[in-house]
Amino acid sequence: MTISKKYVHLNAFIQLKKMQAGVPANAEELKKLQFRKLKKLVTHAYSNFDFYRDLMDSAKFDPQKFKELEELSLLPTISKHDYREFIDYQLEKYPGKYKGYFEDHTSGSTGVPLRVYRSWNERAYLLSKFLRVFFDNGYGIFDTTFGILAPTRFRKRDSVFQKLGVMPRVSVPYTESGEKLVQKFVESEADVLYGNISSLVQMAHYIEENNISIKPLKFYISTGEELDESSRPILHRVFGENLINHYGSIEFSTLAYRRKGEDYLHFNHDTNLLEVLDQHGNKCSQGRNVVTDFHIYSFPMIRYELGDHVETVDRDGFTMIRKIRGREDDKLKMKDGSKKSSYFIFEVFGKDLQIKQYKVIQEDFDFVRAEVVLRDQNKEQILEKDIVERFNKFVGEGIKLKIDYVNEIGPEPNGKLTKFVSRIPEKA
Repeated sequence: MTISKKYVHLNAFIQLKKMQAGVPANAEELKKLQFRKLKKLVTHAYSNFDFYRDLMDSAKFDPQKFKELEELSLLPTISKHDYREFIDYQLEKYPGKYKGYFEDHTSGSTGVPLRVYRSWNERAYLLSKFLRVFFDNGYGIFDTTFGILAPTRFRKRDSVFQKLGVMPRVSVPYTESGEKLVQKFVESEADVLYGNISSLVQMAHYIEENNISIKPLKFYISTGEELDESSRPILHRVFGENLINHYGSIEFSTLAYRRKGEDYLHFNHDTNLLEVLDQHGNKCSQGRNVVTDFHIYSFPMIRYELGDHVETVDRDGFTMIRKIRGREDDKLKMKDGSKKSSYFIFEVFGKDLQIKQYKVIQEDFDFVRAEVVLRDQNKEQILEKDIVERFNKFVGEGIKLKIDYVNEIGPEPNGKLTKFVSRIPEKA
């Protein structure tokens, strides 16, 4: 365990090379590869975990008789709550087994953070999935990267690779101010930049407003949030058009990424199985995404409800993600128990060029507050009338909108610059 942990980055690089060499050439080969990996995974899960054995038995699913990829749909999906109970059960039953494992946690944006445990070999695998985005887009081993990370993942110490001058990097926590982020970024002379949308937009505004000259980037990667169309223009103006939109999660690491000029995200079908389901559990092209990871064996994730709604498109037999539409809890909650999509927020605030930044908070069923940063504060009264009219058009006049004009909008505790937040508990 100690040796594996010490050389986790070297292990990740080796796994990346194997991953790149084993990508199926067509959809038929992919399906065969997925079935082989899935058969091995479900057999392991059934033999080693009470949680999955009970799940499969209750669904009358016999992994030994598993012959078609489509048969996986016989199993129920598992929620974050289910997975949390599965982990807690294992930790309680085998208190010494997972000591020394890599431990991480989600941001807790859905209420309660999810703690995940991975072996160090699995940690290397997760890192290799993230490195894949870099190398697939022209990254060189001597290019300097500038990474904006969560404070809990920020480490000042270099890895063995960095000490040898290979894959040099500079890391800063996203809690730094825009000024500080830009200062350290300029000093780093980085070739590649990556960070959450919130921090990248924050940096872009500071660079543009202060007319700061920066070194051209090979490419830059946005993480953490779906790239909204109101953020794209300023990022292109400041950092260039070679933007890679990354999609992933703490549980799975990288799942998909969008290359420059493409209108869809490439999904990693060789490492993960993607199912898109409608409200009745049937496969569809637009619905909630359910993901299985082929290589996580310590705490398997089989038919895991990630929580996002996605739109997909077929490209030569491969399912790609066209759009990530967000989570169910990112919705306006109504008194009658129904929910209204928060996508209208962009129509109300995102299309007005005088609005530099915005954030909408539902404080109660009949009260919504908006924080707005304007380019020209002298236009507050004119804009407010238009904003309220657009808001009432989409939600009706039963919900009061209050607008607070601010100088800057900082990220949430999880590092994301959320466009919409409902403070109403789900149980309400």
